[in-house]
Amino acid sequence: QQVYCKMTKNLGRPVDLAKEKSILNAAHSIWFGEGPEHFSMEKVARLAGVSKVTIYAKFATKDKLIQEAVILQSDFMTEALDVDDNEQGTLAEVLTNFGTKLVNFIHSDANTAFMKSSSVSASNLKIELEKIYENGPAKANRKLAALLDKKQKTEKYEFPDPISDAEMFIGMLLGLSAIKSIHNIDIKDDIPDVKKFVEKKVGQFLKIHSL
Repeated sequence: QQVYCKMTKNLGRPVDLAKEKSILNAAHSIWFGEGPEHFSMEKVARLAGVSKVTIYAKFATKDKLIQEAVILQSDFMTEALDVDDNEQGTLAEVLTNFGTKLVNFIHSDANTAFMKSSSVSASNLKIELEKIYENGPAKANRKLAALLDKKQKTEKYEFPDPISDAEMFIGMLLGLSAIKSIHNIDIKDDIPDVKKFVEKKVGQFLKIHSL
């Protein structure tokens, strides 16, 4: 397996990117798996199999490492919310696929941990949650809006304000789930049949916008 390295000005020697990945994954695992209160550089070093010196060579401070772990989690969220506006199929089919991914992600343990820890991160660390929002939910909403605008030209639906209409659809899927997560209420079993739930919401949404 090939290991990619890069040079740093401070050390003047290659840094093993595999170690960097191990450090970041360890930090992510502890922060989102065990919780912020259990996070320490010592524990990250043990889990990653490196020394604290190695950690600080790449991540100058504890806050910087945690910020990168939060960004990593936001990348997972961005992937889960991705919308392919070139996806084949009817609008109902595409919305059902997107909605199923979204609901499954929102009710996942990973997202619950993110919701709980992000408030801690924002209040105690210099983490730009606005950028995470822009690259995650806001980007997904814009792509969904573009999809609605494209599909209304070929199917019998009307979306006068695609951005607001996309936001409406996402809101129909989410309900109070996000608020429950923040308040430490378990939402994993709220929707026993995700596909059936999503299909119902898609039908209601398209009925509103049907010509």
